[in-house]
Amino acid sequence: MSRVSILFFIISLFSFYSCDDNHAERSPSLESVFIIPSSIVITDDDKEVELYYQVTPDNYIPKKVEWSIQYDSIAVIDNNIITGRSNGQTKLYLSIDGIVSSCDVIVSSSTFPPLPISVIDVKPICGGADITIDYPDDETIKGAFMEYTRNGLVVRTKISKFSHVLRAEGFADCMEHCVQIGSFNKNELVSSMTAVLFNPLPPAIKTTHVSLYPTFGGISVSVDGNDSNADLAITILCSKHLEDSLKAPSKVRWLEVTTLFTSADKIVLTRRGIEQTKQVFGCYLRDRWGNISDTLSTVLTPLEEVQLSTSTFQPAALKDDNCYSYGQSYPIQALWDGSNVSSVPHYFCSSEVSFPCWLTIDIGRKIVISRIKTLPRDNYQVFSGPNPRNIELWGSLSPTGEKGNNEHGFDDTWFCLGKFTQNKPSGYNEDGSVGGITSEDRIVFNSGNVYDLDDDAYPNCHHSIRFLRLVFTSTFDSYGKDNYKGIVMLGEITLWGQYQ
Repeated sequence: MSRVSILFFIISLFSFYSCDDNHAERSPSLESVFIIPSSIVITDDDKEVELYYQVTPDNYIPKKVEWSIQYDSIAVIDNNIITGRSNGQTKLYLSIDGIVSSCDVIVSSSTFPPLPISVIDVKPICGGADITIDYPDDETIKGAFMEYTRNGLVVRTKISKFSHVLRAEGFADCMEHCVQIGSFNKNELVSSMTAVLFNPLPPAIKTTHVSLYPTFGGISVSVDGNDSNADLAITILCSKHLEDSLKAPSKVRWLEVTTLFTSADKIVLTRRGIEQTKQVFGCYLRDRWGNISDTLSTVLTPLEEVQLSTSTFQPAALKDDNCYSYGQSYPIQALWDGSNVSSVPHYFCSSEVSFPCWLTIDIGRKIVISRIKTLPRDNYQVFSGPNPRNIELWGSLSPTGEKGNNEHGFDDTWFCLGKFTQNKPSGYNEDGSVGGITSEDRIVFNSGNVYDLDDDAYPNCHHSIRFLRLVFTSTFDSYGKDNYKGIVMLGEITLWGQYQ
């Protein structure tokens, strides 16, 4: 090689390295990568988001830029635009020349079905189940719903997102049942469904026991075991053909007597006005979903009951009586004059008395009382004033009028027939005060009270008596007050039962 050639090679090699050093100064090493925005939320208002990035140093020139998404079922990227495909959360990744950055992507739009809900707990109840749920992190959810089949019909129930318990109910057995639950959004789009299996506890129509027995003028139904306080209809049936007692209840051509309603766990319900002859009676329960129990049947004869005549009634005026009329304008006899009129002299008003106080009526003959009706002075100081709030009935065949060792100092010939409180459908306050008075309360007050004598609570209540004592333990004025003195006012009494 000539000297000229060698010199040219050395100069060229020096120029090459010199240029490479200058290029290195213009393109520094990549240090970090940032996605803009740093977190992405796709909503109804922002259906797509344009993506940017930033690198350090800021004069670095990227050679290879790659976007990717963790779950493309939730969001997709096209030309630096990210768009939602379904509600949920995923990760967005950006890789620039080997350095990777990421950010969260949340899709929360009511244009997509909401996310499914989670089941936290399943609690069997009578005839169903309470299903406790938890909502996902999805702001589009408006609430949850449940679907199931009951008695051949599809049932769909909803709750708002502020509630967390779905109740399936109305099943008549304890077999395994399946319900489907899901979430819904404001556009009524629904999530994927979650199946829940459970075995209900026995329903009320299976756990509630009923029995029939005769009462004065009709039939009583004893209900016990409705521990869930389910709304039950009790249908009473009858057949005058005694041979039907030998048939299966399903084979009897029943006549429906009446249907009574209750949600009490234990109660006795009575239907009067039934012919007082031996008949076959039946009874079954029905819940509010149409499920029915087996039919109970038995042969019974309603007890004789008549409205007792007041023609022989007289004030007894016994020595130990302490409640007397205010004067001739307000006589005790007004209690049984049958007028149902509130004007003088058709209601009883006492002179000033202490409580308890009592008066005695001589019936004039032996009777057995089945029930008593009391009427107030019509529409006068409703649930207030001198109207009786608590009243007791006592009976005797031959009282002495002397002090004794019985309750209230009565002699030993007296026995209690029952203790009663003025009925108020809306109830009294916990502290005993009257509280608000509804239109139903007012109607019931003016219609009077019918008190059935209960021989379970008062075993002697159906014994023969001749003398009836009305004990006023409190009026609405005197209730809860010690050493109170005031008056008592009552409109009418009516007795039912038997003559002896």
